[in-house]
Amino acid sequence: MIITCPKCSTYLKCAPDKVDSKGKKVRCPKCKFIFGIKRTENDQLSNELPFYPFKNSNQALNAKGQNYKRVLDPSFMNDAPLISGNQKTIREFLDLYPPDNQRKPFIGLDSFRMNDQDYFFGRKAIIERLSGKILSHKTIIINGQSGSGKTSLIEAGLIPRLCTSGYTFILYRDYSDPIKQLLDYFNKYEGLTLKSQGANFPLSGIIRKISRMKKNRLIIFFDQFEKFFLNESPDKRNQFIHEIKACLESGIIKEDTHFVISIRQKYFGQLITEFESIIPMFFHMSGRYNLLPFSSAEAKEVILKPIRMLNPQIQMDKAFVTSRLIPDLMKISSMNNRIDPYILQIVCSVLYNMVVKRFWPDIHSGNEVHIDYSVYKILEGAKSILDNYPENQLEEIVTYDQNQLHILQTIIKQMVHSTGTYQSITISNISKILPNVSSQTIEQALYQLRQCQLIKLQGYGQNATYSIIHEVIADKVMNWYDEREMQRMRVHNMLKRGLLLWKRQNQLLEESELKLIQQWMPKSSLSKDAERLILESTKYLDNQSMENKRQIDNEALVEKIKYISIIILIIFIIILIK
Repeated sequence: MIITCPKCSTYLKCAPDKVDSKGKKVRCPKCKFIFGIKRTENDQLSNELPFYPFKNSNQALNAKGQNYKRVLDPSFMNDAPLISGNQKTIREFLDLYPPDNQRKPFIGLDSFRMNDQDYFFGRKAIIERLSGKILSHKTIIINGQSGSGKTSLIEAGLIPRLCTSGYTFILYRDYSDPIKQLLDYFNKYEGLTLKSQGANFPLSGIIRKISRMKKNRLIIFFDQFEKFFLNESPDKRNQFIHEIKACLESGIIKEDTHFVISIRQKYFGQLITEFESIIPMFFHMSGRYNLLPFSSAEAKEVILKPIRMLNPQIQMDKAFVTSRLIPDLMKISSMNNRIDPYILQIVCSVLYNMVVKRFWPDIHSGNEVHIDYSVYKILEGAKSILDNYPENQLEEIVTYDQNQLHILQTIIKQMVHSTGTYQSITISNISKILPNVSSQTIEQALYQLRQCQLIKLQGYGQNATYSIIHEVIADKVMNWYDEREMQRMRVHNMLKRGLLLWKRQNQLLEESELKLIQQWMPKSSLSKDAERLILESTKYLDNQSMENKRQIDNEALVEKIKYISIIILIIFIIILIK
């Protein structure tokens, strides 16, 4: 029977008769992740529930029968919305997920994680500088443009560095209800005896309890904090900022706890505006660090060192890197004399893959090969590599099957908003768009898109969602749409916003919006909620139209009476004069 690895989606064969009612541990041969499988009621195999493996089966469980070792949760590596740990946790994590010496030296659009710290170069001086800065401030803001490497800096740099100094870290990667997220996490994995009291539960009380339980100082990282502004309503944001204020003003908290906020450059102004409306001195009391793209020296280290460590048979030609590659990367980056990390990773990843593919017989024979100008020239330079990146990645998995290409492109298109930003979708969303495509084909397509680093998985099991891996992909995908598709997508997103406002504020659609929906959205594609909204909006507009018509008729009648009155008055005056 076929099962799938919940972490990398690799298909595995397993004989059902080897799995008893208690379940069985399985290690994925590709990503080495250990998970559990069990029998379902219809005698099938399922991997829906996460399995928490231990080297020693006698390790302690908490009162609920759950392991304290949340590091073994499959989502710890790269997609859990919140994780926590210390130096011991990271050590256990590296024991279970050791650095893969078969990995590629360049990660494309992915981020470096805790088990990538040995291959994370170019930021050593910044890590040391920021570590000192964090310890001397209650709050630090790391500000940088998208793709500047903020997540990599935190997960592969700052967290391992600060944990060696005895700190416990809490890392937010996504935001729904931050206080509830913290409570749920520590209740589940740490046996924290606190129950959620909704909006009235103080964040300072939770942090104080965690600090006492851990007997360590805490560093709380709010990574990708722009998601806080995108996901939370203004009221919830204000409530949470008040909680942060209480923490900063608490004598116990300010000595033992530090906050690190990582945010995109274009949301920095909103961060300061909203925080200073509640914490007036927030900007002046916070340490700030503007994370710039790589300098020439940093870029050279990032290009040369990982490849030297991981695959001595494939080497970058130093003269080519210095005289041609780095200057070309600077030309297509966002800042003069600097190189955007994501551009460097894309270009170097494509060059590396090209050499492996082209010279595989030599590599397999143990011969040394070089990435030099001759390879670079075939790919027509850095700008061409960047401009054609999504298409070239798809070509790696699609040969002549146009139907497969259509499925892959359709899936990616659904992850891009009409404004050019990206959004998360579920498998059920994709099934509605591709009703004639089997679920197995869709899952295989999603796996292929993840393998070629165009999309990423967030969440686990039934809560799993998919989105494009970086906004640079969104810019390229927008070029795939013709004008009719663009208009249809705009109307679809307009209807989604309309549904949200209707549910939250009982706000109905305007007449111009109804006309666009009728023109571009077939009835078969509308949900029941959408049909109800359209019906209520139509009735309201019809009533409004009748009311307006009645009002116009009344105004016309008044005007007529006024004119008749004037005429009668004039006639009366004429009669009096005569």
